[in-house]
Amino acid sequence: MKKSENLAWHIVEKEIHKEIEWLKKSIDIMGKAENSPIPSEYYLYRLIAILIVSGQIKAREITSDNLWGGLSYAKIEKVHKHGKAWHRKMMDIIDKYFKDQNYDIVTEPNLHNGRADLGIFKKGKKDLYIEVGTTSIYKLCLNLHFMKDIIILIVPSNNKVIEFEK
Repeated sequence: MKKSENLAWHIVEKEIHKEIEWLKKSIDIMGKAENSPIPSEYYLYRLIAILIVSGQIKAREITSDNLWGGLSYAKIEKVHKHGKAWHRKMMDIIDKYFKDQNYDIVTEPNLHNGRADLGIFKKGKKDLYIEVGTTSIYKLCLNLHFMKDIIILIVPSNNKVIEFEK
């Protein structure tokens, strides 16, 4: 949907609802953030959906059995220590994947709100922030609204990522 289109309200609402349903299905979220002034997760999903429908952010789901270049956890140095076993393994795999491409990796970098699991940085590229497993929908919403020229990647499983680019 293009911003310049003059569409009827019901058409725009239908697109927003479609994005809300996709977000709910695609992202594994933690419970409501204690510091969230928003009374319902629905409104947070709606705010993100409006960013998508209005073209302010691009969102896509990527599924592949070879997302991380075929890296095997057994052959990777164990670096990350927080989270449960799967979370640590994925962080190690993602860390190695980007280090092999000469990116700078920061564990738990600060965001506008909260921290990401990993920050991936390289001159000339957009800053990439990665959340492995569950995330806070409140934190995601705030960061998508207030941060500029970023990519937020949510990794809900070994073979799937959700990418938000602003």
